[in-house]
Amino acid sequence: MNLLRTLAILTLAFIASPAFAGITQSGGPGIGQLVVNPNNMKYTPDPYNIDRVFYWPEQTSHTLANDLAVSILPPGSFPTDSTSHADDNTQLIAQGTLIDSYLLYYDPQSGTTVARFLFDDPIVGLITNPRDSSPANDHFMLSDFLINPLVPTVNIPAAHFDARGTEPVSGDFIRWLSPNEIEIHLSAGDPGDQIRVITSPVPEPASLILFAPAIAALRRRALHHK
Repeated sequence: MNLLRTLAILTLAFIASPAFAGITQSGGPGIGQLVVNPNNMKYTPDPYNIDRVFYWPEQTSHTLANDLAVSILPPGSFPTDSTSHADDNTQLIAQGTLIDSYLLYYDPQSGTTVARFLFDDPIVGLITNPRDSSPANDHFMLSDFLINPLVPTVNIPAAHFDARGTEPVSGDFIRWLSPNEIEIHLSAGDPGDQIRVITSPVPEPASLILFAPAIAALRRRALHHK
């Protein structure tokens, strides 16, 4: 009976797992605050003036209609520091990819922070560059279609503004701890630093296929002990 219970629990855990990725602050010392009310999800310059990292989900299970330009792609090994970001639109997440997106916003009056964030699914790209020298191709503006539609219009910038993202030349960088976890090292004031995180959910059928041998083994053991 114990084996049957184990089989049932493991099977249900996979079937009932969330259909979208989640975000958790996994370490500090910087203080993070999850925002759950769309009215408090702000993308405009200098909206908070508080020494903490505000973070929230944007879209879940969104299929890209077109290629999405990102500033930083995942490294090939971990841990790895990203100390620069692309100043063009050549780094892409392909059209048709199923993604989730999240926004991190660090907007103190003036300060620095180090904070780690863990995602349920692998990160496939980071958007950190507003491309101040080429605002028509601002990576944030090109991806703002991912903003939750419940966010009030007054909270969303209608046009490009300088220094919306991170500034690697000033020492900002991202440390990749694993495919699912990053540590941000930021210094900011007005207008604050934003990072958009794009993850890609692992398809549930593939997970179940990978888990099938273990389920079958538990079933055989359960039948053997009946």
